[in-house]
Amino acid sequence: MEISIVLPLYQPKGDWAEQFLDNQNKLKALLPRFNLTYIAVHDGPTVAELKNRFASIQALCPDILFYDYEENRGKGYALRYGVSRATAPYTIVMDFDFPFELKNIQQLIEELYAGSEVVTGRRTSQYFSILPFKRKIISRIYSFCNKLFFDLPVNDTQSGLKGFNQNGKAVFLQTSIDQFLIDTEFLLRATKRALSIKVIDLHLRQHVSFSDFDYKVLRKELRNLLSLLRLQHRLPKEKHVSFGPLYSTSIKMTETK
Repeated sequence: MEISIVLPLYQPKGDWAEQFLDNQNKLKALLPRFNLTYIAVHDGPTVAELKNRFASIQALCPDILFYDYEENRGKGYALRYGVSRATAPYTIVMDFDFPFELKNIQQLIEELYAGSEVVTGRRTSQYFSILPFKRKIISRIYSFCNKLFFDLPVNDTQSGLKGFNQNGKAVFLQTSIDQFLIDTEFLLRATKRALSIKVIDLHLRQHVSFSDFDYKVLRKELRNLLSLLRLQHRLPKEKHVSFGPLYSTSIKMTETK
């Protein structure tokens, strides 16, 4: 029972390496029946110190693969780069710092093995109560735009935790946005393809730090939003299409104490 976990990152700070090792150990204990392979993608440029830290991580955690490239392309590009290298029947994409409770990851996997082709997280009021003011306003405005313009199974598309089977992977690799709105493009394409989508509520872990949005990024995302509006009308709504072999195993998982 293999799962690939794609983790984008950009110039991590603090004790990020130690935190990653701690998080993956805890997740391994929670999901002992799974072979979890991590695909970390640094959204370039990468300094020698970062590569050396990853070499140290791989000595302790051989199940992590590290990729990087020279030019900073955006989170969407990094995710697509990592997903294209995933080899397991199921793929999870999430932030490198594991911001959500581990039981949310467990629930996501349960839904995938129950037959959902795509599982996406929805941030709860607890998350938004902790979010910095500027990011909270941006998130609320964007959720309103989703509700107004797009026919999606969830208005909050930017949760940072999603999982999918081989059909979902094929759709994810059809995306083209290189920045944060790749999440919305993916769900829009998956909806048009009539894939089965399950929404789960997410709960933020304690002591999570939030990055700030650069105004250049916001301008790019505004252009991406306009491109998604065009895509909404251009993509035909199709009957369910299977892109490849599906993997399904009936299991029952219990949370370790």
